[in-house]
Amino acid sequence: MNKSSPTLAKRLKDILLVATYPLAFLLIIISILFYQYLVWPLGIFSLILLKMITESDHFMENNILWDTGLIFHKNKIDGLILVLIIWWLILPALFMPYMGFNYIILAFALIIMGSIIFMIIKHILFSRFLKPYQEALLLYDQCKFKESKAVLKALVEKNPEDRIAWCALTTTLSRLKEYDEADKARDMSLQGKIKTWPVIKKMQMSYFYYLMACSWENLREYDHAHECVDKALEYNDILPLTMKGYLLLKQGKIDEAGEYINKAFKFEVARKDVQLNKACLLSKEGHNKRSHQIMDYILAHHQEYPYVYLRKGELLLEEGKLDEAKVYLNKFKMICPQDEELQEVVDKYAYRLDSN
Repeated sequence: MNKSSPTLAKRLKDILLVATYPLAFLLIIISILFYQYLVWPLGIFSLILLKMITESDHFMENNILWDTGLIFHKNKIDGLILVLIIWWLILPALFMPYMGFNYIILAFALIIMGSIIFMIIKHILFSRFLKPYQEALLLYDQCKFKESKAVLKALVEKNPEDRIAWCALTTTLSRLKEYDEADKARDMSLQGKIKTWPVIKKMQMSYFYYLMACSWENLREYDHAHECVDKALEYNDILPLTMKGYLLLKQGKIDEAGEYINKAFKFEVARKDVQLNKACLLSKEGHNKRSHQIMDYILAHHQEYPYVYLRKGELLLEEGKLDEAKVYLNKFKMICPQDEELQEVVDKYAYRLDSN
């Protein structure tokens, strides 16, 4: 990623990269108006090129995309390009019957559409699977561990064989330092059953081990956490990527952490936890401007997310901006009173701030 002021050649490269977008859409408009056989393939080629670009590391390093904030909408851009590719594969097959390869194009478009529909069905089923736990997980995300515990307790009382509920309960209990109860919940999570549909079994198992890794990380049992997150990665290479990177980052393994965090950011750039991990990585690498940019974006869109205030305060503290750091650290302390461990960290920062 470009952290210093770009050279003229680099800036020109960035402009040309971003200019590929209007060029592709211009060719599509021309093809709509004229149905020229030569223009249509050029439009399709440009869209496919765009699809390849959005999957490349160079796209994620583009200065203009960062400076304009477009980088955070990469997933939407990627989805729009895919929809346009499908549409312009179907269109000639339907309205240009004299093209000899129209049926091959139509078949190719239908295969892509079928794959996308299958993915949508998987995510719908997975969302339904997660629905009973969403309230508890949201409360956990907001540092409301006692409230999260109450919701999960109600779930396991209703269904004592619910492995996911027991596993999620271990995360809240470990944060509340109720270690004996957390151990019991972990044992129960390994004995129960996961209600599953075959099409999403891998996603469910990945999520189970992801939660288990979170629980061990709360206890600072990093070996167990890595073991669980590695199992999660065997089932699904997207969901637990950010957790693996986070664990490595906490252990000071910056280069190894970067491999996972950058990959997660590439594919899940819209998720706030992925964004915050990326910001933390950048700050560890000394790229504070980009780190602040990401955290400011999170604050603008997810003001209820407490941990961004802590990380923002830590970075400002490192930069010697004590008054600004105090504001963010106090904000975290106010909205996340149940996280006793991080409260102690903030208190140490407060002592340092007061002494200055």
